[in-house]
Amino acid sequence: MSTSVSMVGASRVYPGGIPAVDCVDLEVAAGELYVVLGPSGSGKTTMLRMIAGLEPIDAGELRFDGESMTRRAARDRDAALVFQQPVLFPHLSVRSNLTYPARARGVPRPERAARVLEAARAWNVEPLLDRAPRTLSGGQKQRVALARAMVRRPRVLLLDEPFSSLDAPLRAALRNELTDWQRRSGVTTILVTHDQAEALALADRVAVTDRGKILQVGPPHEVYDRPNCRFVAEFLGSPPMNMLPARLEVDGDGRLILSLEGLEPALAFHVRDDLEAHFTRFKTTSGRLDLGLRPEHLAVVESRVPGPREWVLSGTIIRVEPLGHETITSVATGPHVVKVRRPARVSDRVGEVAQVSLNLSRATLFCC
Repeated sequence: MSTSVSMVGASRVYPGGIPAVDCVDLEVAAGELYVVLGPSGSGKTTMLRMIAGLEPIDAGELRFDGESMTRRAARDRDAALVFQQPVLFPHLSVRSNLTYPARARGVPRPERAARVLEAARAWNVEPLLDRAPRTLSGGQKQRVALARAMVRRPRVLLLDEPFSSLDAPLRAALRNELTDWQRRSGVTTILVTHDQAEALALADRVAVTDRGKILQVGPPHEVYDRPNCRFVAEFLGSPPMNMLPARLEVDGDGRLILSLEGLEPALAFHVRDDLEAHFTRFKTTSGRLDLGLRPEHLAVVESRVPGPREWVLSGTIIRVEPLGHETITSVATGPHVVKVRRPARVSDRVGEVAQVSLNLSRATLFCC
């Protein structure tokens, strides 16, 4: 049976008064694959270790299925933790490494053997069962570590950047195997990572963290499309969201006017009725905002005449980055540089003049 996990006002303060996790509220549904995403030092690994019982909870509470785990020892929480670097017993064979957690929990011998075989097949390590860990590659060791967690059949599986030290093709393969296994088993899984592509590909929901706080939680597409703050907007996405200084004001006729700062002559846009609801919620007393647009919401166009929901900026191409499956073109317009996601094979050249269309219906505005 799957287990829900919740943290209520949970904090961890290191000696010297350094808050690693700062009053975090977290809700993971039973059977969910929940990803905690953030840069190094954002507190995500500390949060995972608090759930595992390897770090104390200085304030707040941790619950599994509504039952408090705050003061429970790690061995009594029934949570399996897989580290970034696989930790295996070097003197035991792969088979014995897989068997160990079930034996330690008193599982009868026939069931232990069945669990080991099931896990070995699920993670493609059956041919390795009689080998020693020292003879395995890094990817094989991580497969064994994941299989060992499966043999334990924990209430909660905790993964601390388990794929970060592997090469790209192996990372992709193990991600696919993880999602397949997690869907079949229904084990509540919490993974922490700094890799945004990994978070967006794996998560049922993703929590973006910074400086010990959770800034936004939601399905990957929602967090990507509708970031609630500049940090989330700029941390998610490669390239990150374009940010342009703007103003949102009301003219003498009561119409909303969006203008982009730093351009001569000033560029202004009378917000149409069908976009007014989108922009009205961003109004501030100062009128000062940052306009955010993903690179895929910009386009290089032939005409300077904008569509009904567009701005068109004229600028000079300063960089062209072919990436195989796409090209990122950087265009300087006045004091601003915007990045545009382009098809794989385009004729963009550095130094050329380009017209860049901004799809304002996909814009996000951030109060300054």
